[in-house]
This record gives sequence, structure tokens and C-alpha cells, in this order.
Amino acid sequence: MRIGSTLKWVGMTLAGLTAAVSSSAFANAKVETLGGINVTSGTTHSFNIGGLLQMDQSMFAGSADDKQNQFPNSANIRRARVSLGGNVGEHWSYFFRYDFKPNTIHRALVTYTNKHHHANVTVGQQQTLFSMENIADSGNLLFIERALPTVAFSPADGLGISANIAIEDMFTVSGNIMTPAYNQTAAQSGDVGKSDRVAEVLRVTFSPVHNEEVTYHLGVSGYNQRVNNTISGAPTGTGVEFNTYPEAYGRTPGYILDTGVMRARRVDAYGYEAAAIWGPALLQAEYIKSGVKRHDNWSPAGQGGTAKFHGWQVAGAYMLTGESHLYDFGLGIINRPKSMQEYGAWEVAARYSFANLNNKDIAGAVAHDTTLGVNWYVNQNVSFAANYVRVDQHPNRSTGVERRTLDIFGLRAQVAW
Repeated sequence: MRIGSTLKWVGMTLAGLTAAVSSSAFANAKVETLGGINVTSGTTHSFNIGGLLQMDQSMFAGSADDKQNQFPNSANIRRARVSLGGNVGEHWSYFFRYDFKPNTIHRALVTYTNKHHHANVTVGQQQTLFSMENIADSGNLLFIERALPTVAFSPADGLGISANIAIEDMFTVSGNIMTPAYNQTAAQSGDVGKSDRVAEVLRVTFSPVHNEEVTYHLGVSGYNQRVNNTISGAPTGTGVEFNTYPEAYGRTPGYILDTGVMRARRVDAYGYEAAAIWGPALLQAEYIKSGVKRHDNWSPAGQGGTAKFHGWQVAGAYMLTGESHLYDFGLGIINRPKSMQEYGAWEVAARYSFANLNNKDIAGAVAHDTTLGVNWYVNQNVSFAANYVRVDQHPNRSTGVERRTLDIFGLRAQVAW
């Protein structure tokens, strides 16, 4: 579907919904707007329209070759999303989100919730419940972009079923059974004539304290998927590939780490996470390790077995105006703070991240990123961010490219409704 016809379809849909909301059929409904539109009828039925718009400017300082070929200074609409959602009865809800960048259905969900047992089950197009930063909504990120290991190793979205349950107001257990290709499109997962390979995801969190002032969080998650990429014993398709960009995104990603294509039988990943909130102070850390079980007979130089990669990050932030970040116990994630000042909320943040995509015959390189950030939350809908990123990339072992550094300055204007 071309973007022009897509815009026309979405515009007509929203116009029709707006007209319907204002009609006499909703005379007894309550309509509220805090940027979006929320319509409620009683306690069991509702409908809302929301969205997210992120506009970025990225400026790169490096060698002339870097700027001309990988990292040109550029403005970019990073995300432009429109969402529809609501409740249809005591237990059922739905959510649909379309992203005009890159022009695709981002979420399409139907959820059953049992509030008595603090549990829910969701079917549809969804994210994999792996890694705290990966699960966090893109409108609630502490920095403009996610950290190196999160981008490199987190599984792609896909179609499937997920479940989540809270236990004793301390533990959550969640997981997916779904059919994504690991960091690939479906067409790249090998022989498209074969049945989809099911992926399994499991995440457990523990939060003994979570209130408006203090929160402690620990979590562990795991992912496993077999890969379709053989026909009669010979490799086909594009296999599995890990890569990541330098925590800044211009017109194109500009990958600094890349394993290249790996002919794989199975991919797995394990993540460990910790976070704490003390009033205006926030600290969080994650470590992710991934293994790719390769075909022994179809690896470079006959080197098969499992290739292993890893990365980690540590981040901290402080609210200069005294607010606290909000913790979502059910999802086990940290959301943006609620502004209490007339002039909004101000925050400073810092992060150090590392990813290593070198192992055996795979020469994907190593990178260390240091990011400093300032966030201004004008209100619950509008925010601005400025990030400075220092990239230190170690050489690619197969090419012997010299070590290089990049200095990146990024700006973001965001509206969420």
C-alpha cells in the first residue's frame, strides 16, 4: 500500500470516528481529551485515539569518509504513529497502532484481562517480552535511542500469543509464543515454503518495593527460536545477522557493528536487568548474551558450533525539578515522570554501553558508547531531548580497519497523545 493511499485511508477513518463520537449516539458517553480523544460509556466500554510523533536532528563529527558515507548530518521523522484502542466489556480490550515511518502495522492486539487474578492474555501483532529497555514504549525512553546491546540482540516483533500474571504484588511472569524471524523479515527466514518456526520467550521480574518514591526491580528473560534456512541440507535464505547503530539515527541507521550473515540452526538470548528509583534519582542496568548455533558444514573456514556475543549498559538520571519516574509493576518497566511544575520537569542523564560482536570467525567489531542527555518534559504530551554520544569503535578483525571515534549531537522534539 502506498503511503498516499494509506494517509487517505487513515484520515477518512479518523474523520468518521470523530463524527461518530460527536453524534447523538454518544449522548450519554463521557468524552475527554488530553491531547488525544478518550470516550467512556459506563465502566466497561471505552474508545480512545492516540499517537506519537518524534522529529530528530542528528549531527556527526568524524572523518570525512564517515560523514560522506555513513553518518551525514540529517533531520529525520523518527516515528509517526496513530493508535486506536478501547475496552469492549469487563474483560476484553483491543489496540491498533499504525506507524507511517516505516509505513507498517506496528501493533494489532486483542487482550483478555482477569483483574481478580491479576492476569491477561494477548493475541496479535506484538513485541517480544524480552529486556526492560526493549519492552519500554519508544515515547518513554530515557535517551533518544536505545542502547547498543538492546538494538543488537533484542528479538523482532511478530504474530503470536502472550500472557502476563502478577503474583503477590512482588513477582510478574510473562512470555510469548510467536512466529517472528530473529531480527529479520519473514522473507529472510529461509525457505518461505516451510512452516514458521515458533519462538518462545519468558521473562520474570521481582519488585519487593514499588511506590511513588522508591522502587527496586530485578528481572531475567530468555528467548529461543529455531531458524528455517535449509533446503535438502544446503543453506538458503539470508540466515541470521546482528547489527547496531551508534545510539543515534540519521536518515539511515549507519551501523557500526555487524556480524554479517550467519547460517544458523537456532538462536537464543538471555537478559539480566536491575533498576532502582529513589525519589528524583534513577539507576538501571542490563546485560544481554546471545548464542547462534550454526551449521557445521556451512560456516566460513569450516568453523561451526555456537557463536556467542554479548553486551551491557548502565544508565543513571536525576530529576532537577524533584519529580520521580513512574514504575509500571505489571509490565516491569520505567515510564516518563509526571510533570508537576508550571514550567515542566527537567532531567539530566548519563549512560555507558558496550557490545561485542566478535567471536570465532565472526568479526562484527566492538563498540563502547558514552551518552550524556538533557530532557525537558514540558507536560504529559510534549517533551524535548538533547543527547551527546561519544562512540569508540574497535577495529573489525577481518579487515584490520583502524580504531575510530565519533562525536554525535542529537536533538528530539516529541508529541505523544
